[in-house]
Amino acid sequence: MSNESIWVTIVEDTDRFREVFALIIDDRDGYRCVSQYKDCESAIQNIVEDNPDVILMDIELGDDKITGIEAVGLIKAKLPETEIVMLTVHEDNDAYIFDSLCAGASGYLTKDVSPDALLDAIRQAHKGGAPMSLPIARRVVTTFQQSPDKASELSAHETRVLSLAAADLVDKEIADKMDISRDTVRYHFKGIYRKLQVHSKHGAVAKAMRKGLL
Repeated sequence: MSNESIWVTIVEDTDRFREVFALIIDDRDGYRCVSQYKDCESAIQNIVEDNPDVILMDIELGDDKITGIEAVGLIKAKLPETEIVMLTVHEDNDAYIFDSLCAGASGYLTKDVSPDALLDAIRQAHKGGAPMSLPIARRVVTTFQQSPDKASELSAHETRVLSLAAADLVDKEIADKMDISRDTVRYHFKGIYRKLQVHSKHGAVAKAMRKGLL
C-alpha cells in the first residue's frame, strides 16, 4: 500500500475501457495504476503481490471461468483491506447489483463514468465510502424497499452448486461438472451458508429443500 498515491488495479477484458481507465488514473497526481488484467484468474494469482488499495472490477468478463462477482469474494479473502468497485454496462440489473454488494464490493459504477467521477469514486472507496453511479444508487434503494428478504435468495450458480451437492458430489466433482475451480466452489458454499444461515452442506440442502429452492 502506498502512503502517497492510491494504488489501483484494473480487471477488465475490453481493451478500450482498460486502457482509458489506466490513462485517467495515471494522469492524475495521487493515483497510480499498478496492474491491469483481462481475466479474473490472472488477477487472483497476482493480486497479493500487486497489493492495490482499490480494484476496478468488470462484472462480466467474457468467457472467463470466474465472474467478476465471484472474484470479489476470492480477492477479499486474500486482501480484506482492499476495496473493490464494480464496473458495468448493466445499470438496470438488480441481481448483479445486489450480488456484487453481498460479495463484498464497495461500490458500483457504469462504464460511461466521467474521468473526474471515476477518480472521485476511487478516492471515496479508499476512504471507506460506497461510491455508486446515481441510477444504480436509486435501484439499490428501490430493491431493498421492495424486497427486504432478497438476501435469502440463491444465485443461479449457488443453486447449481447446491443441487450437485444434494446429489452427493464432492467439491472436486462439482468443480469439474461446472468447469470452475474448487476455490470458486468453496466461495459459492460460503454464500449459500450466509444466505440460508446454516453451517454445513447437509443443513444447506435440507433448508433449501424446505424453502422450495431445490
